[in-house]
Amino acid sequence: MQHQTLTLLRLILTITVAAFSSIASAQSQAVLESPTAGAFVQSGVGLIRGWACEAQRVEISIDGQPLQAIAYGTERLDTQPVCGDSNNGFGFTQNWNRVGDGVHNLRAFIDGVEFANVNFTVTTLGREFLTGLRAQYTLQNFPSAGVSPQVLWSETHQNFVFTRQVTIPTNTPPSDNPRVKLESPSQGSHESGIGLIRGWACEASQIEIRIDGGARQAIAYGTERLDTQPVCGDSNNGFGFTQNWNRVGDGTHNLRAYRDGVEFANVNFAVTTLGREEFLTGLSSQLKFNDFPETGQITTAEWSEPQQNFIVARSTATPSRLALIAAITDALNPMAVAGNGTGAALGESTGIIAAKRGDGLPTRLEGITWASSPTGQSADLQLADDGLPVAYTDSSGMEARFSDYQLTDAASSVTVSFFRNGAAQGNPVTVPVEGAGLRALQTMAERVRLAVQSAPTSTGRQVAPAVSTASARQTQDTTPSRFTLSALLVNSYWYGSVAASDTLCAVRAAAEQTGVSGLVAPAACQSPLIAAFLARAATRRGAAAEPPASGIDPLVQQALQADADVPVAPCGPAGGGVSCLTPVTTQLQTRQRESAQLPTLPREEPPEPPVEPTTPPESPHAVTASDGDYIDRVTISWDAVEGAVYYEVYRSTSSVIAGNLLDSNVSTTQFDDFTPDPGTIYWYSVRACNSAGCSVYSTPDSGYIQSPIRSYVGTSTICFTATANYGVQGSCPQRCASADASATLQNELLTLKRTSFSFIYNFDSRGNCTEATLTRSGDVSYTPNAVDGRFSYSYSIYQSGSRLAGVNMQGSYSNTSLSASGSVRYSAPLSNEQSATIDFEEDISMKSSSP
Repeated sequence: MQHQTLTLLRLILTITVAAFSSIASAQSQAVLESPTAGAFVQSGVGLIRGWACEAQRVEISIDGQPLQAIAYGTERLDTQPVCGDSNNGFGFTQNWNRVGDGVHNLRAFIDGVEFANVNFTVTTLGREFLTGLRAQYTLQNFPSAGVSPQVLWSETHQNFVFTRQVTIPTNTPPSDNPRVKLESPSQGSHESGIGLIRGWACEASQIEIRIDGGARQAIAYGTERLDTQPVCGDSNNGFGFTQNWNRVGDGTHNLRAYRDGVEFANVNFAVTTLGREEFLTGLSSQLKFNDFPETGQITTAEWSEPQQNFIVARSTATPSRLALIAAITDALNPMAVAGNGTGAALGESTGIIAAKRGDGLPTRLEGITWASSPTGQSADLQLADDGLPVAYTDSSGMEARFSDYQLTDAASSVTVSFFRNGAAQGNPVTVPVEGAGLRALQTMAERVRLAVQSAPTSTGRQVAPAVSTASARQTQDTTPSRFTLSALLVNSYWYGSVAASDTLCAVRAAAEQTGVSGLVAPAACQSPLIAAFLARAATRRGAAAEPPASGIDPLVQQALQADADVPVAPCGPAGGGVSCLTPVTTQLQTRQRESAQLPTLPREEPPEPPVEPTTPPESPHAVTASDGDYIDRVTISWDAVEGAVYYEVYRSTSSVIAGNLLDSNVSTTQFDDFTPDPGTIYWYSVRACNSAGCSVYSTPDSGYIQSPIRSYVGTSTICFTATANYGVQGSCPQRCASADASATLQNELLTLKRTSFSFIYNFDSRGNCTEATLTRSGDVSYTPNAVDGRFSYSYSIYQSGSRLAGVNMQGSYSNTSLSASGSVRYSAPLSNEQSATIDFEEDISMKSSSP
């Protein structure tokens, strides 16, 4: 394929990176705006987006997978103050359903240098792409009191968008091309918040869009789209443009897309905003949507500030989670990660104890705590340097010590010795233990130790750009929660909790053999949370029980619900164990309780989409074009046609052919043609159209614009001679007189002005001329038609009120001159009852005075 990705060289600066992220010292101004640690829940078809001042290429890696190129170079005017130019945006369409439920990691690179490393969690509805769903919900008091917007499930986005009841006009798209496609927005779609204008093209040098007839805008092109490989023969065919629909405004809009100047998409869609603000900040809201996606299921939606929309946060459409877990970033609390049970296990919790650096980064796994708030019981397992449990203590005061581990694939065992207040209780006993879980715990302990060796010391836990645009700062500064759960922490929690479950049950077995009683392990081993951990882990045997080399086992992802960090959780006076776990689980329980108390909104069925017509509309009637009414345009109007969604207007110089298409998407019954040539008569016809096609052409009507006014100035010369018709038949000398003349010509109408005339002649009784005079005075005008350079007009000569003759003037004109002439010979009566013959002539000569 041929690609010409928009990239520019840019100035380089250092950004601040943080611990627990293994980031190189990136030397570029860049921001990853989504996903972020402050908006960590992702769902549906979302956006990986941000900006970079200077880059040859922008790439991402999800969960350690190979680097993937992202289209770069989209216009971002908000980066102008920072970067000095504006074509700095990058965006990538990501169907998060394909990534799968659970905690994931994304790293972003500029020219091979990492500039962002974030962890986030994905929520799905159990399928990669849901089709055929139609659901709508009315919110209450959002974004402010008394406001009740509606959200609609959008199949294209696999998420919710804001909507209003509006009729979206249909249109006829360009001819289908299987090698290029606009995926969003689509015809009739609803858009809101931050969206992506996206699609793919097999071959292109440039992809452009135009919204509502505005200027064309180039968008970044060349993102990897593996799904286009069968059609295109390669995969770097995606294009995408991040669009804040709030800036476009409420109502219906049109988008056209072009590949190398040729239109390939033309769609109408509706935008719904939440008011005048282009970017809402500081909002927080969660709501439950009843009977979604199926009857009896409940989906929780959460406001996402980066996306300016509600997104799917949790759903009963997927298997229930065993625990709600969170990272504990309080450096004074040794708990690294903890989880609170759900359902029957609500109130039970487990936590992983770790040594931490001053910035909160775990450096070594030290223990595991189980606790039950309903019973007040708890148990702690202390870990040795190799990650195996070395000691057990519980809230009853019982202690157990572990030794002589035999961990083999065939059978595993451990020797357990009991003590109370330092005194041995019974004899040591060797009992079976699940070796796979303990080996997995050892693996995680080693990985935590190695991870800290490569993590730089920092005051924070997240990538925090030193320079950010206003919109990026808004997102980072107003978000109340952060998210640092990583694969390392999630795996530590899961394999630690499973190993603790196996160990607690081994302690119970040892107590039964020795007859020791009063300890907590039997109750813990049979508790709902421990039973759930063991049941879920039992599906993994042998090598499958080992932690994956990278990422998180999908079984684990589906077992745990990740949540925001617990940043402050002071331990109780006793310190360690349950006194440090309790303040964490208290906060998690509060979150669970608040989630359970969220208002549940009833499902509404959105209005049925309009029935698509099966036949085109009738041809328009009463098509009328203006005839010289305007100097700059011809206005064409027609009667509305029932069932027509839009009209096409055509123009020709012949009344028998349709001619050229002037506009293919006229939504009213009037069209102004601003492109006619002066002096040309055009024929206009109209077609009425809907989604089924267009009508036949209407009966055409002619129209034209006013021609420019052409002006002429010059002289009119009149001459006459009088000859007596009696006696000696004397002739008077010829008399001539010239006067000013002028003319204007517009739309084949000539207006000619010149000075009028009068003449006097007399003869004596013998027929000799005694007097002859010619005078010019007064103005007279004529308005003949002027066609193809010729014109004619006539006027009469009167004597004593009686018409004696008529003068026929014949004229011609050009762009530079105008002339006319005429003559007549006639007989005129004299006072002595004789007569005279008059020879009369006029010549007009003018030059153009127009510029």
